[in-house]
Amino acid sequence: MILLQNLDSNKLSYGIRNLSPMMYDTIKVKNKLIDGSYHVQIIGSPVKYYTFEILANQIQVDVINLAVSKGELLKLIIDEKYYIGMIDGIDEWTGLVYRQQDKANTIYSAKLRLNISEEGTL
Repeated sequence: MILLQNLDSNKLSYGIRNLSPMMYDTIKVKNKLIDGSYHVQIIGSPVKYYTFEILANQIQVDVINLAVSKGELLKLIIDEKYYIGMIDGIDEWTGLVYRQQDKANTIYSAKLRLNISEEGTL
């Protein structure tokens, strides 16, 4: 089971697909020296993150967008492990199923990046 929740355990996804393996990102400063060689400086510790495509209804999309704008923490559950972090970026939402008067059954999709700040076992 793979799903996205807020910290109040409200489900924010119908489904997750195209989940990447755990990724790492660092701040790198690259300088070319006078002799033509390069010096690479790594600043700080690597940030862990997952990228994935989320399927969510209109109500869930509104909650996700609000959480991103406020910098709220969200919980990604993958089988028996959980990862808490903030969404770093959302690609544009794409409508998959439109039901004009039915927000619960209007489905959207977007690619997200979740930066992990805490992880554990359920």
